[in-house]
Order: sequence, then C-alpha cells, then structure tokens
Amino acid sequence: AAIMAPLTANIIFVSTPIPLPYDPTALGMAVSCSLFLFAVSRLDLFALQRLSIQDILSEDTDATLFIRSDCRLLYANDRASRILGSPSLARGRSIREVFEKTIPSFCIEDVLKACFESGRPIIGGAHHLLNAAGRDQWIQIDVTRFRWRRGRSIGFCIRLRDRTELHEANVAMEDHAILLEAIDQATGEGLVVQDSMGRIRYANEAFARLWNIPIADLQSWGHEKLISEVQARVWGD
Repeated sequence: AAIMAPLTANIIFVSTPIPLPYDPTALGMAVSCSLFLFAVSRLDLFALQRLSIQDILSEDTDATLFIRSDCRLLYANDRASRILGSPSLARGRSIREVFEKTIPSFCIEDVLKACFESGRPIIGGAHHLLNAAGRDQWIQIDVTRFRWRRGRSIGFCIRLRDRTELHEANVAMEDHAILLEAIDQATGEGLVVQDSMGRIRYANEAFARLWNIPIADLQSWGHEKLISEVQARVWGD
C-alpha cells in the first residue's frame, strides 16, 4: 500500500481528462511515509525478530538497570524492582538516590566516571545490601557503557549479581581453613598433602623444619622430587 499510494496518485494526475489544480503525488508520498512509519512502529517492519529489551531482561536472574549519563533511570527489570524496591525505580528518577539509600558502599559517580574514561566494563566487588524483603545480600555490581551509532555515549547498563551464596561459602571456607591451621599448629607434627597428580598442595612449618626444606621449594616440587630429597636426608648418598 505504501508503494502504490504515490504511484496511484501520479497515474490519476497524468491520466485524468480533467486538469487537476494540484499534483496529488505529494499527498500520495505523505500517505506512503505514514504507512511505513506505522509498519515500523506497530508491525515490526524490518525487525529480524519480534523481541524487545523488556522481553529479554524481564526473566533475567540478574537485576538490570539502564540509566542515562545523568544517572536518570531509563529501565529496570523485575529483579531490580524486587531487590531495590519497586516504588523507588520510577522511570526518570535519579538512581543516585536509590544506591545511596540501599547500597551506600557503592559510589555510582566514581564508577561511571571510571567506566567512561577507560571505555571498558567495570567489574565491581561485593557490596552488602539489605533488600526490600529485609534479607541480607551480597551483590556484585557490573557497569557497562553503551553508545549510540556514532560512538556518542548515551548511558550505562548496571547489573546487580547476587553473590550471597558465594560469599557465605567463602566465609565458611576461610573459617574451615583457620580451624585446620589451628589444629595443624597444635599437633606439632609434620604434614604434607599431595593431590592425585602427585603435586604438593600443602606442607606445614613442622614438616619443613623436620626435613630442613623451605616451604617455597616444597610447593614447586612433585611427589618424586619430595621422595628423593627425603631419602637423601635419611640415607645420605
């Protein structure tokens, strides 16, 4: 229809036996442009697939926000609304206030500046968050700058990744390591641990003193090297 509108108007103007006071071809072009705009906006004309940002990110497990360069919110998915609180994520609101209230350890201005100057994504560390449900969480915040076609920066994508389980596992592992080290020191016996490949994974101070071998050397040795060194100290040449 968009192609035929100006063509039909031109044929009418040329073939009509009664001279028209104006050329309707321009009107046909206006109708053609209107039809194309309607098809692009409502019927996904030229779209490779009918999929939007909201469709992609609505079920994402990470909280995702798109903000402008002035920290005004463009979009936040459902996960972000649940973590940070839905009333505070109105479109156009300054996201700076949201982070100051929920994650005070995260300075958004410094991170956005670093991301803008480096041109590379910023992989953030863990930040403590008391979410909208009142539960403690540890969040990793990643920031990526997105650009317009000609390279002009128009905003940033902020992803909040839940690292609560990983943080709790690391804390438990550190506590376990401290307990094992305390038991190791208390026994006073020489201990050395190797994996299934024969690589030395751990040796304590008592073992190093017993055989007069620096721990740094032990960590670079394998099973055969360790056995030969111990045999040399037991039997000599």
